[in-house]
Amino acid sequence: MSRSVSYKDITVHKRPQLRILVDRSSGEYEPVVYRNPNSKPVRLRVLVDEEFNPLYPHNLYLHQKVKDGNKNVNTAAQALMAFERFLISTGLSYDKVNENVEESPAYYFSEWVAENIRDVRKHQDIGKPLYALSTASTYIDIIVDFYKFLHRNGILRISKSCIPVEFRYKTIRPNGRVEYDMLSHTRSNKAIIVQTSNLKDLLPKVQSLSLSSKLKPMTNEDQKIYINALNGQKSKLAKVKALMCKTALLTGLRIQEVCTFPFGFELPLSDQNELKLSISYALNGCKTKFNKRRTIEIPSELAKELYEFKVSSLRKKLKKNRKPEINLPHEPLFLNAKGLSYSTNTLETFFSKVRRDINIVTPDWYYRFHDNRATFATNYMLTQANSRGVLFNYLLDELAEILGHNSTKTTLKYLDFLEKKESQLKHAALKNNFSAKA
Repeated sequence: MSRSVSYKDITVHKRPQLRILVDRSSGEYEPVVYRNPNSKPVRLRVLVDEEFNPLYPHNLYLHQKVKDGNKNVNTAAQALMAFERFLISTGLSYDKVNENVEESPAYYFSEWVAENIRDVRKHQDIGKPLYALSTASTYIDIIVDFYKFLHRNGILRISKSCIPVEFRYKTIRPNGRVEYDMLSHTRSNKAIIVQTSNLKDLLPKVQSLSLSSKLKPMTNEDQKIYINALNGQKSKLAKVKALMCKTALLTGLRIQEVCTFPFGFELPLSDQNELKLSISYALNGCKTKFNKRRTIEIPSELAKELYEFKVSSLRKKLKKNRKPEINLPHEPLFLNAKGLSYSTNTLETFFSKVRRDINIVTPDWYYRFHDNRATFATNYMLTQANSRGVLFNYLLDELAEILGHNSTKTTLKYLDFLEKKESQLKHAALKNNFSAKA
């Protein structure tokens, strides 16, 4: 995380006035800041870059909060500083916003904050935890308020093509029930109506135990059940989505990355165990997190399956369904019935159907789509550690690069999970030996 943004405490007036003085001899105009002697100066925390230049429009927002009567804006300054440091570290900017709210800087920041919430039960090997849940919630509220300020002042207008945050209303009724409804603000029953945003949905409802305890990689047996279910799909489009799920499992790609997997790749050479493929939106249209470029490893058998689909008559037929006026900047590999890339919701829905089908025979099989990624990560560390005779720690940088993590802090949760699992197995073995001797 970049430290190039810091704060300074300065003394300012709440409502300074700009006056123009005229030099009578030369006729030149000179702007002068006039400070009302009846107005007491206040302390204001402002943000500066590494060369001590004030940050615009962040400091305008902080000064506006003072004008509105806030005596202390330190928390707001801390939130904006964390936000700006995050943007610098990821190559983003507060004003780089498009029509997709899930690609907004505010959304990415909220995801990062959610991933770095302090554990209730701390583990020294995970590293120092960052945020309490209450702090994370406050910071997100401040970032949302910052974007509302930008809109009100014409600095960054929220529109159909510029959606940094998605707003909705939460209705709290007298009986204590909470309703989320886009039109709930039009009803009246003496209910309390509160505006909220999609960013708060990214936070857990309660303080979690640990990052590793959230992980749920599939067991070997459950992986076999999953693969069999994917291979058993009957319809042509279901087979396409099954291949997408298998790709996520065997490469560790995020769901958005699978949906935008690039068309442009070739078969690996006959003596290669895997195909190395560089991905990013700028490079080939694959929507990686933070638009970060990285190289993934595709097992040769999977690469062959992907290539077979690439040149298949089915894909050619699907592409013909695309309307002629649609010109995609990058060609995705996986196409839906309209000849376009799949939405993440469609793939999530398919995964849920696969899970329901599995549950008919195996009721306790319960995983989410993101568990494909956790399964890949733990499989990678176990396989590489065993084949190369190295410790899990040695593989952290490699895995972080493949998964597209900005730092190994996020990757540490997989190490923590595997070390706990290894410790539990050793403990169980000791108990078994003790019981056998007894």
